[in-house]
Amino acid sequence: MAAPGIARIGIQRYWRRDVPVSDMGLFPVPFPAENLDKNVPLDGATILATRAFSLGKESLNCWDLVEHNKYVGPRPSDPAIALIKCSSDSEDFYAYFYGWRGDTDVFYNILKGLNDGR
Repeated sequence: MAAPGIARIGIQRYWRRDVPVSDMGLFPVPFPAENLDKNVPLDGATILATRAFSLGKESLNCWDLVEHNKYVGPRPSDPAIALIKCSSDSEDFYAYFYGWRGDTDVFYNILKGLNDGR
């Protein structure tokens, strides 16, 4: 998790406790064949951007999304917030980012570095 300091978001947002917090996760999917749905279902989502990274002999595909729910509306609803979901070709690895769009470069740099030990 990450949160920007007061100088990056301004005194008003900080004072109102409206601090954008970023959350990211990366983890293996132990039994992808047993999943009933794909790691990243794209049905009903608006894809803002796509990126792909090398992950061993396959690709890690990422989608910057706006999910749409007829009961609660779009997620995220603030354009300053990003929702990025990633899945390997074989669905055995999943990564996500949810938070301040200014932190997405850090997330992508982590994904680029995944092959550094292989």
